[in-house]
Amino acid sequence: MSFINQTFIFVLLLISISCEAPSKDNKKSLAGSKTEQDVAIQKVGLSNQLFDKNTFFLISQITKGNDYPSSEEDTSICIGWTLTEEEINSIIVSSQELSGSDWHYLFDHLPCEISGKIIQQQNEFKLSINGGSWFTLASKDTTVYFGCFDSSTDKYFLSTVWKEELEEN
Repeated sequence: MSFINQTFIFVLLLISISCEAPSKDNKKSLAGSKTEQDVAIQKVGLSNQLFDKNTFFLISQITKGNDYPSSEEDTSICIGWTLTEEEINSIIVSSQELSGSDWHYLFDHLPCEISGKIIQQQNEFKLSINGGSWFTLASKDTTVYFGCFDSSTDKYFLSTVWKEELEEN
């Protein structure tokens, strides 16, 4: 067998190993339902730091802005929108990590933004909450997106996550 044929077979073998189809139990729906694997993951890796939403954290330096890049040109929708530290805490604790496609398709991207810092066990994270029911946590080199699927947090936002049952009416 030639070197090229051996290399080709080796590459095919690697691809077949890494392209394992997801099992029925391990699929995550676009609407954000939790799988057992999602429930087991409580810590989110941000660089070498870990943020655990179930471990005590401090929220500081809260500021409000309305210049997040958005297709919504009317920033007047942001005028009355504000969040307290207690509300921010509720949002973070009830949130779920998002995939890029869920973030893009299920959430509005509004110009309204509340920023701040999160401090947990000597680690500092930049927080950015969008009025469209999602937020980011960032360390020096990593940003992770979170969304609010729990209807108990809907009252804190200007728009909520897209839900199929709302479209049927």
